Amino acid sequence: MKPCTPSVQDRPLLICDTAEVLALKLRKEDEDEVRAASGLEPGEALAYIVSHAVEASVILMNGKIVGVFGLEELPSDPTEASPWMLATDALFSGKDSLWVFTKRSKEIVKEMNKKYHWLSNYVAVTNTQAIRWLAWLGFSFDPEPVTLVDPTVKFVRFQREGGVPSVG
Repeated sequence: MKPCTPSVQDRPLLICDTAEVLALKLRKEDEDEVRAASGLEPGEALAYIVSHAVEASVILMNGKIVGVFGLEELPSDPTEASPWMLATDALFSGKDSLWVFTKRSKEIVKEMNKKYHWLSNYVAVTNTQAIRWLAWLGFSFDPEPVTLVDPTVKFVRFQREGGVPSVG
């Protein structure tokens, strides 16, 4: 008999999810990247994104929150947004669950690009799993790495151009 595939889905972040999201034990890669990019501790970063995201969703595995993702709109340009995702090790615990989420993530990015012409953010150059995933999603990368808050950690900017959203 074949084992059951974990149920992986996403849905909008609800107010009642806040405590569970703030208590997430993020992947070490995500914790390190948050500190190096923002100078915030993971809990502080989660609180910031929950309160500042223009869109935020949770990733559920068998009904339990294992990650959160969304967009932060850039105030200087309403057609540009920064996509982000933070997750626990549980999301990456099995090939089946990861495949379900990875497949769905292509649809999510296409929807993001319908609303925002330009998506861009930064990823640590050491986060090779995320870089491979972002490339598979159609993002391109700046050739030169940069530092953000922690001068010892290099980041690369990723971006994806989409359709032309209506502004107004």
